[in-house]
Amino acid sequence: MRKQKTINKFLLRKRLVYPALVTLLISTLTFPPGFGQFMAGQLTQHESLVALFDNRTWCRHGVAEEFEYIGHSHGWKHPHVNVFITLILFILMKFWMSAVATTMPVPCGAFMPVFLIGAAFGRLVGEAMAAMFPDGIHADGSVYPIVPGGYAVVGAAALSGAVTHTVSTAVIVFELTGQISHILPVMIAVILANAVAQSLQPSLYDSIIRIKKLPYLPELGMGHHE
Repeated sequence: MRKQKTINKFLLRKRLVYPALVTLLISTLTFPPGFGQFMAGQLTQHESLVALFDNRTWCRHGVAEEFEYIGHSHGWKHPHVNVFITLILFILMKFWMSAVATTMPVPCGAFMPVFLIGAAFGRLVGEAMAAMFPDGIHADGSVYPIVPGGYAVVGAAALSGAVTHTVSTAVIVFELTGQISHILPVMIAVILANAVAQSLQPSLYDSIIRIKKLPYLPELGMGHHE
């Protein structure tokens, strides 16, 4: 306990030390010629989202040689690692790095990193479905092709909605993509994710307020007359 107080006093006196260390750590891990080559480190956040929302399938059966890369999708290609490993590494690394970056005493956003992680997880599921059903799903005499970009849209909306405890993320997704063809799966995913998240813990912003012991309006339950 005394050691923790000493560290807190040091960080209060040297406010730039902690952000500099976190920035150095994240920059080193995401450096493209280094470990960043396994997690699309050369792409910006916007370029990563554009690639994740791409409707084209990146691979067939997870084979790197059959990787179809066009535009920003080339950042997810690695000659020795298939796209599934790349997406898994991206999700794991982005998750803890975003959590650490949120603790820095500087203004930073928390919504877009969560949105990006959800899109990557949805893309992972979409690519897995495309690998299992390369010719699409046959039902009622019709063939329904697998669109990994649609899975990425649903994953981004669901995770961001669960973290923020809001349903408006569905509207944000529709505005971002410019079309509402995935309105049904997006709404179902957001509502279910929101319901599960609200039953487990407060939202991201409420958690930060409670951790920092800031004043906030308490939640009023049904039938509360105070």
